[in-house]
Amino acid sequence: MVKSLSLLFPALLATAACAQQQASGTDVLVTMSVNIDGSLRDLHLLKGESFEDAAVSFARSNGLMAATDDAQVRAVIDQLSGLLKDKMQEVEAAQQPQERMPSVQLSIPLTIDGYTGDLLKYETETPEAAVERFLYASGFSMDVMREVYPQLVSLVNRKLEELQPPKKELFAFSLSLDGRDITVRHFEGGNPMDEAVETLRGVGVNDGEFMDRVAPQIANQIVNEVSSRQAAESVEEQVQPQQVEQPLMQQQPPQRRELFSEPLTLNNQPAIMIHYEGSTARETAARFLGENGINDDATIESLMPQLIGIVDARMAAILEQEAQVQAEAQVQAQAQAQAAAEPAAEQPQQPRQPLVTVPINLDEQRQATLEYFEGDDVEATVQRFLVAVGLGENERFNDNVVQLSALVRERVTDLEQQRAPEQQQVQANEPTRPEPLFSIPVTLSGNVYNLEYFEGQEPYYAANAFCVEKHEIVRAELGVEFDGDQLLACQNVLVQSILNIIEERQQSQAGQQQPGEASAETQAQPEAQAQPETPVQAEPEAMPQAESETPVNPRGILLFTLDIDMGDGTSIQLPVHRNENPRELATTFCADNKLGQENIPALVDAMEAQLAQL
Repeated sequence: MVKSLSLLFPALLATAACAQQQASGTDVLVTMSVNIDGSLRDLHLLKGESFEDAAVSFARSNGLMAATDDAQVRAVIDQLSGLLKDKMQEVEAAQQPQERMPSVQLSIPLTIDGYTGDLLKYETETPEAAVERFLYASGFSMDVMREVYPQLVSLVNRKLEELQPPKKELFAFSLSLDGRDITVRHFEGGNPMDEAVETLRGVGVNDGEFMDRVAPQIANQIVNEVSSRQAAESVEEQVQPQQVEQPLMQQQPPQRRELFSEPLTLNNQPAIMIHYEGSTARETAARFLGENGINDDATIESLMPQLIGIVDARMAAILEQEAQVQAEAQVQAQAQAQAAAEPAAEQPQQPRQPLVTVPINLDEQRQATLEYFEGDDVEATVQRFLVAVGLGENERFNDNVVQLSALVRERVTDLEQQRAPEQQQVQANEPTRPEPLFSIPVTLSGNVYNLEYFEGQEPYYAANAFCVEKHEIVRAELGVEFDGDQLLACQNVLVQSILNIIEERQQSQAGQQQPGEASAETQAQPEAQAQPETPVQAEPEAMPQAESETPVNPRGILLFTLDIDMGDGTSIQLPVHRNENPRELATTFCADNKLGQENIPALVDAMEAQLAQL
């Protein structure tokens, strides 16, 4: 039997419904008594149930869905939903005096399926809870709520992020990337690697391989800048009057100081591992792998022992050098005390002592000591050492010279820094820096540097010191790496340029002095014999002697080395010397490496392009 729906409307309007929140532990939120055909029926709203679903469930259980008129059924459901919504609002309003409503953190006006309302997010609730409360209060069906729920949660989270204060920029610096200037910014709490990647993306760099190679270098520069700024702030704090008690200062952690940086190759890409004071070898290795995107456990386990070994070896060398410096300082102090106690005439002449000694492991069973004496040429000392221990013909001879020379210079620099307080007074009385005899502009990776040559300076030392210093600057600023052959080529070219300029100056001076010498010979032979030898004649005699120390290569000096990609993942070095013909060299190279003759023109063009830059 179908119940009359028309009788329900006056019954609903005249019903004395009472709403109460259930005190029991059930999921019923609201219960209303509804008069249907003279009998009272309970209309329940369950937790998590929409108003419409509760109305449909009530109508179905009481036979109100059997009518054939869909419009009347829809009207009954809407009327029941409206009653539930009103009573639910009354219950919530009655609870407000008992519960202190938290302040509104976010209010978003929304319109969904014709319903308009404000989504309120309170400070004490999560975005998910705010969205659920809004949907339940709006009376949407479960299908609609399931559809819009993730969208609303995402919207609330995005609005909350917009409310957060902007990150504080700590510093910014400029770099040159492929000829264009880019600005790197570091923010408070920012990750250097993430900031490096964001910087590259900001200038349109999307190549993954290029980003993997350059991003770690930019991140390392950010880390170095942070460390240098922290060190500068520490110095400023020491200069200011101490206003804090000593126990409090002892609790402050010391600033990190870089002990050394080790250039490495990771996944066929150059990278730099920096070890800071107070860090363990494992911490340094783990940080290095993390900065370069190595997260695979198997790869980390395979690389970790090698990296730890490198750090331990460098630290052992540093500690040994410090011990040697302390021992030398003690010996020097004892010698000075003994010399002060004895008469000056009776002081025996002390043998020449090395300024720096470096123990070198030749293999697992052999070890030799590299001794460097003050005033000697570093590269010449290293070359003599390698020849003396039987490594003069080794294929890595040039790389070994570069690495050992850098190590010797590093230790000499450390020793000079330790002696700096003792030499401050002496340096204050020294004369001003003399003017250079001449300067040579040199282009490295697009940057122009001036080599200043001073009178009496050793050409080999001046050229090598310039190449090592400027290549290190280019590596730090542009991330360009150089091998031993390229450094040696730089040295050879500059040495030859210096010698040529010196020879031209000597010839020019000799040409100016020849007329005076001729007139003196015509006037008096004894007077000509009394003339001292001119320096122009003495210096050319010394130059062949200096050149004779270096073995003569019939191919001439090494100008540069080309890295030839063989197409199978490997590459072969092609050294180019001054006296070699590019076409003949390319033909020989293709024949030796079984390459087609069609590759000769490309090799010749590459060599001529490099020669044009020189």
